[in-house]
Amino acid sequence: MKKTKKTVAIFTTDQGHASISNTIAKTLKKDFNVHIYSDDNFMFAYYIFVYRFFPTSTKIPFLLFHNPILRMLSSISLDIQYRAKVKKFLKQTNPDIVINVFWMFRPSLDIMLKDSEIKYLNIVTDPWTVHPFVASKVAENNLAFDQTTVKVIKGQVEEAIVTPIGWFVRDAFEEKFNKKEVRKKLELDNDKLTFLFTTGSEGTEKVLPIIGDVIKTNKPIQIIVACGNNESMLNKVNALKESLKENITLHAIPFTKELHLYMQAADLVIGKAGPNSVFEAVATLTPFFATTHIAGQEDGNLDIIRELNLGFVEENVQKASSILLKVIESPSQLESFKESLKKIAIYNKNSKQELQRIIKL
Repeated sequence: MKKTKKTVAIFTTDQGHASISNTIAKTLKKDFNVHIYSDDNFMFAYYIFVYRFFPTSTKIPFLLFHNPILRMLSSISLDIQYRAKVKKFLKQTNPDIVINVFWMFRPSLDIMLKDSEIKYLNIVTDPWTVHPFVASKVAENNLAFDQTTVKVIKGQVEEAIVTPIGWFVRDAFEEKFNKKEVRKKLELDNDKLTFLFTTGSEGTEKVLPIIGDVIKTNKPIQIIVACGNNESMLNKVNALKESLKENITLHAIPFTKELHLYMQAADLVIGKAGPNSVFEAVATLTPFFATTHIAGQEDGNLDIIRELNLGFVEENVQKASSILLKVIESPSQLESFKESLKKIAIYNKNSKQELQRIIKL
């Protein structure tokens, strides 16, 4: 008699967390029936605006909601918003395992699964800088990036069970590749130093002044700008092509599902230090240059880049431009990140196997 597969219910959003939840779903779908519930919050409209134009202005609310009373009120508010939806999805799917990938579902899941036999895992989606609202005291396990993240969580929520597991990176970024063949496929110049400016799915425009400085170089260089869904930025980058010197090649690309190929083709990835972007670059063994970040939740990402030797960090436009111009003069300095990138790439790649082990315990 054929053994019936167990069912996994994943709670997530359509934002950057979707990358993590989709990776988890793909990892588990061979051995489990996987169902994903995705929903957004009205706050994301505000988030997108800030993300594009003022990514460092979020420090105050991030710190403000460390207050226990405000966290309690937030939990009550989120439970009111999502309890019925969460309950309905759990009833529809009747899962054996629940995996939460975003904090806004945690209050309802904590209440509903507290005395349940359902296996409950909570994914901590901020490495090193973790808000105390994220971890669950009820979950059987909170799965975090590394031991440093575990220490941060335990310092905030002592009762939480936390396990370091690595970062869930999409398979496409972890595939073996030949840089020259990838560049040929993308119709890129194989002989030029190549910078990829990533701006996130919504296309933060903080990188534009840096691009303006870099294209003044007299050295041969190829620049790719991933503009996400920001059509305004796409137009602004294309407008720069009109005044380019012959030594500069500039490509502006809209939102693409083949970003992994552009990272594979690049010698350096430059942009906002979102954890997915940083670790996707790491998976392709490409150094990352953080030129901006969302203050508060992404502070730790800058520390990860510095302390784990994954690339550069400089948010001042003039200083960032200066570093890039030095890289253009001496590209060999990028080799100093190679071994560190390999180490973290291997560590993260093991996260999928670790998840399967933890689920089967």
